[in-house]
Amino acid sequence: MMAAGTSTAWAGAMLAAVRAVASARTWLAIIHLVVGWFTGLVVFLIVVVASPVGIVLLPIALAGAPILWIVLLLSRLYASAERSRFALMLDVQIPDPATAGRRPPAGGSGCGTA
Repeated sequence: MMAAGTSTAWAGAMLAAVRAVASARTWLAIIHLVVGWFTGLVVFLIVVVASPVGIVLLPIALAGAPILWIVLLLSRLYASAERSRFALMLDVQIPDPATAGRRPPAGGSGCGTA
């Protein structure tokens, strides 16, 4: 037979576990994963179809170059949307790698003159 204190502690642990599953942060993470799966699938299909088409059309008067350029542009826009989604749903800031390494020169015009 269990003591009354043991059953209360067990009930408190169970309540804490249920509270973690039902928290708003958990549901935001689940929504984040589901939305990420669907958007990732759409972008994957676009890239998998458009990239080979662009590569195949490159020898034909460079007709594939605009297609490949559009694929790269869409990939960059998708990455920006994904960073925004991470910031909104998970409160995680991911810097843009294209601009993260660029810093203005310290104390100069950047011409290389001393």
